Amino acid sequence: MIKNFILLSICFVCCFSFAQEKEIINQGQFWTGYMTSARISENYSLWNDFHYVPNGFFVARTGVTHSFF
Repeated sequence: MIKNFILLSICFVCCFSFAQEKEIINQGQFWTGYMTSARISENYSLWNDFHYVPNGFFVARTGVTHSFF
């Protein structure tokens, strides 16, 4: 039992001693969004949704909504 424990301990020490460290590079990101909704009549509204990430993407969505109440 003791021999197995010592052998297992040596294996763990050897594995961890040869592990390589990874270099981690953090890069900040900037995300901006603009959302609006405007009523154009009693039952209808116009909404806009814009998102922008520099060096990433740009999304523009727009639509008309209907209110039943």
